Amino acid sequence: GPIPATLGNLVELEYLDLSWNFGLTGPIPSTLGNLTRLQVLDIANSDLQGPIPATLGDLAHLQQLNLSSNQLSGPIPATLGNLVELEYLDLGWNDGLTGPIPSTLGNLTRLQVLDIAKNDLQGSIPATLGNLANLQRLDLSRNQLQGPLLPALEILSHLKRLAMNWDLSHNRLAGPILPALEALPNLAWDQIQGNVFTGCVPHSVRDRIPGSDYDIPHLPVCPLRDLQLRDAFLDPPFAEDATGYTATVPADLAETALTATPSEADGSATIRKGRERYENGAALPLDPGPNCLTVQVRFSNGSRAHTIPVLVQRETSEATGGQEASVAAISDRAALLALYAATDGAHWNANTNWRSDAPLNAWHGVTTDAQGRVTHLDLSWNNLRGTLPAALGALDQLTQLDLRFNELSGVIPSVFGNLVNLRELVLYRNWLCGPIPPELGNLADLRVLWLSHNQLHGPIPPALGRLSHLRELTLGENYLQGSIPPALGQLANLRFLLLAENPGLIGCLPNGWNYLLGVDPNVTDPQEAPPGPAQDFDHLGLFFCRGDSP
Repeated sequence: GPIPATLGNLVELEYLDLSWNFGLTGPIPSTLGNLTRLQVLDIANSDLQGPIPATLGDLAHLQQLNLSSNQLSGPIPATLGNLVELEYLDLGWNDGLTGPIPSTLGNLTRLQVLDIAKNDLQGSIPATLGNLANLQRLDLSRNQLQGPLLPALEILSHLKRLAMNWDLSHNRLAGPILPALEALPNLAWDQIQGNVFTGCVPHSVRDRIPGSDYDIPHLPVCPLRDLQLRDAFLDPPFAEDATGYTATVPADLAETALTATPSEADGSATIRKGRERYENGAALPLDPGPNCLTVQVRFSNGSRAHTIPVLVQRETSEATGGQEASVAAISDRAALLALYAATDGAHWNANTNWRSDAPLNAWHGVTTDAQGRVTHLDLSWNNLRGTLPAALGALDQLTQLDLRFNELSGVIPSVFGNLVNLRELVLYRNWLCGPIPPELGNLADLRVLWLSHNQLHGPIPPALGRLSHLRELTLGENYLQGSIPPALGQLANLRFLLLAENPGLIGCLPNGWNYLLGVDPNVTDPQEAPPGPAQDFDHLGLFFCRGDSP
């Protein structure tokens, strides 16, 4: 039968437990709001129906409220935000609770457990949940919650005691999945499965997911980009010349686009050597990160064989437009947290105040303007290891980004083209691979672009010719290929240029660079350069174009 309304007369009552009584039916009496001394109210696992009375918000001393596993319906009363002594709130598995999550729940700063799973709640996750500093378990799964995933993860990032003990699965959260994977590399699929994400799942993530847990069938594994082995680079390189070897791709890569195309008359494949990385005198294999991988490929000339790693760029389905959409709603703080997570911030040389609630300008290497927007980010020489997250594309007030002398790998995100206020982009002396994004040509105010001493390959984008204010351009010590775009000869303000040690560059030099002649070509670091123009044309072995030659 129903709970009698006369229970509301027991005004001295401090503890009321009617749980596991499946015969209890009907509504929760509003008169229970009269029990102002109550500290525990537990009516879980019964058969109650109807709304949650707003009068429960009058129970000023309540510490535990458990109404789970009933058949309650209607909205969650905003008055529950008045229960400032509450430590435990469980409204899960009622199926019928509707409407948004009240923002007033952010007032419950003593709350340790919040469970509202298995209902029909709609709307976005309120930012005020980021105030629940003592929260240790959060379950919002199996509702109809909407909105992009990354802002929701930013809210959860404020909750240090929560760690990864949360569940957002089986909702209607949307948007590209890769930014979330970058922000939280330890993310488990069962925390977010059953949503409507887009994009693809990197092999590096898929490989650590047990088959039974891979429950996102609409998200494919990111395929490999077509790349002929003749254009690949090996690390560590052969101790001898690789010419004359044919390549055999492992059977487990048979479905990828990796191929070995013969480049010699005898049908063999010629492999150019890569650069080794040394530490304490010993050669170390390159760890290219999740966007560029090392594939073990067996090379044989009939009598001898070598199995060596080949650096291959991954193809993601996150096209530039999708990435731009994914960063549109990301705050500066979330973008920085994504960088911290993606580059092993716990082991940086300096990470003062990172991941704290301190103002962003108190974080090591971060400078902000009067509005708190990030304008400068200098983490050079800081032991960053990992990949550059696309979330950095949200820092649209950034004017200087300096990440030189780290161990960054993977590709340069194309969304860096969103950083329209950028004047200096310094990424040299890392292990970045893949092509130079043509979107960098959108950075109309760029003065300095240092990308040398990486593993970049592919052509130099003609779009860089649009950088009319560019003064310093370093692309040397990479694996760039093809002709130098004539458009780069239009960079009238260019005063420092390094292109040497790109063995694949061919053709001729744009005539617009004639004025750069006459300075020591052995300079390899812009900081060591003498005043005036500098270039390294002698190291390139290329001549200036004649007439209209490309």
